[in-house]
Amino acid sequence: MRIVIVILALALVLVGGWALTYPSSSDPKNIKYVLWKAGLNKMSLDVATGAMVGDLNRSKLVVGKTKAQLRDKFGLLLSPTEASPYRAMLSSFPSRAQDVNKPSASQTSVDEQCMNNLRHIYRLLKLHLHHSAGAMGFPSNLDLLYGMSKDPKVFICPADRQINPSQEGKTFQTSYEVVNDPLKPDLSKTPAGRIAIIAEKRPNHNGHRFVLFYDGSVRVFDKEQFNPDSDFERHCFVLIS
Repeated sequence: MRIVIVILALALVLVGGWALTYPSSSDPKNIKYVLWKAGLNKMSLDVATGAMVGDLNRSKLVVGKTKAQLRDKFGLLLSPTEASPYRAMLSSFPSRAQDVNKPSASQTSVDEQCMNNLRHIYRLLKLHLHHSAGAMGFPSNLDLLYGMSKDPKVFICPADRQINPSQEGKTFQTSYEVVNDPLKPDLSKTPAGRIAIIAEKRPNHNGHRFVLFYDGSVRVFDKEQFNPDSDFERHCFVLIS
C-alpha cells in the first residue's frame, strides 16, 4: 500500500511539474495537449490546433488517417474551397528545427535574437496592461512600450536592413508593428494563442517573419501566409479531406 501511495505521489509531482514548466495552452509540450494527442484528454479544437502550429510531429495526427478518424479527432472538415482564404497547410509552418532552409549558424543566432526581442516586448506589454489596469486600452503602436524599456535594441531585429544604425538612440526605430487589438469585444472568445498582436514589418529571415501572439508564443510566417489586411485570429489549421 505504501508503495502505491509513493508512486501516486511521484506521479502527481511529475504532472504538476510538467504543467508548471509548460503552462501555455499553445505550447505543444503542454501536458493537456500531449494527453489530447494520445486520446486521453478533451480540448477545445481552437486551443488544440493552436498548439499544433509548433508541434514538429503534428503530421502524425493527420497523415495516414481515414476521414472517419479525422472527423472523430477534429470534427467537421472543410473542403479547400470552403477553407479559403483562411487556409494554412500543416506543412507550411517552417521552423529551424525542421531545417527547412538550412540556415547558417549566424542566421540561427539572428533568428533567436529576433524572437527574444518579441518575447521582451510581450513582457513590457503585460506590464503596461497590468499597471494601467486596462484603462489605457491596448497600444496602437510601440512608442509607449519603447518609453518603458531601457534597451532600445529590443525593438530592432538584427536582420532588418532598413534600420539606420546611425540614428540609434536619436529617434525611435522599430522592426515591429502592432497588427491586432486583442481587447476588441469581437475577440473576447478567441483563444489568446490564435490572436497575433505584433509582427515584423518585413520578412527579414529568408522570406519569413516572426509574429507574436497574445499568449506570448512566437511563430513564423512566410510571404503567402502573412496578410496584414486579414484578421490574424483566422490563421488556423484546416484539415483537407
